[in-house]
Amino acid sequence: MNGKTHKTVGVVAGAAVAVARSGGQKTWKRAVEVVGGGLGGYVGASLPDILEPAVSPHHRNVGHSVSAGAIVLAGASKLAGDWERSCRSKADELFARSDDESFSDLERLLCGIGGILLLLLAGLLSGFAAGYISHLALDATTPKSLPLLSCSLI
Repeated sequence: MNGKTHKTVGVVAGAAVAVARSGGQKTWKRAVEVVGGGLGGYVGASLPDILEPAVSPHHRNVGHSVSAGAIVLAGASKLAGDWERSCRSKADELFARSDDESFSDLERLLCGIGGILLLLLAGLLSGFAAGYISHLALDATTPKSLPLLSCSLI
């Protein structure tokens, strides 16, 4: 697969996971998290080829392995819930401050921007994992497939 395909699929996968994980929120907050998931998916889908550039069909090593995918998936599964709750909670605190007229206009604006950034971060981790896994899944469908751990260790 080429880099453009990996990135496109990564964005879609990251956004889809963020949609699934962001339920129960106001629509606009959910939309911000979905954008964060898409951004995370883009980065996650790019990372295997950043770690191991596709200079030949034999470029797959540890970063393109089944074990790397398992580590990313396990880490995100363990951390994502707490990460999302923390980001959402802190975002809500900042949004409350952005409505507080005792703060200056600049402080209120910065609190609103900070809240939006935290919602983006809430979607980022799950999106990153989805993007990384999507890259590996696409590569697994090619004739070279994926190594279990590393080409040099097998």
